[in-house]
Amino acid sequence: MTKRVLIVDDSNVSRQLISLMVKNLGHEIIGDEENGELGFEAYKRLKPDIVLSDIEMPVLDGYEMLCKIISFNPEAKVAIISTIANAQLLKKIQSAGAIAINSKPISEQQLQALFDF
Repeated sequence: MTKRVLIVDDSNVSRQLISLMVKNLGHEIIGDEENGELGFEAYKRLKPDIVLSDIEMPVLDGYEMLCKIISFNPEAKVAIISTIANAQLLKKIQSAGAIAINSKPISEQQLQALFDF
């Protein structure tokens, strides 16, 4: 089943690469934003099936955006794709409600696993 996807990452290159892989897997990109504040606003407006987000971003980081999205919709599906390897932060992200945490670069196989919900 095709999923509607929102990508949030401050790196234009990362957004493009993830977008290409998502499309290759047969899913639809309904939005992409460069920071967590824009990502949260897009989430409310677009109601995606899943959000793929980085952690370190300007304005509002991925963790803060995750918390806002889960507060807005406890059933939201947010997956983190980041280079961050700080164990304490990863635990916080998991506790906040992320469905998955993956390291960059992410493979198409890892990405596909995020859509199996």
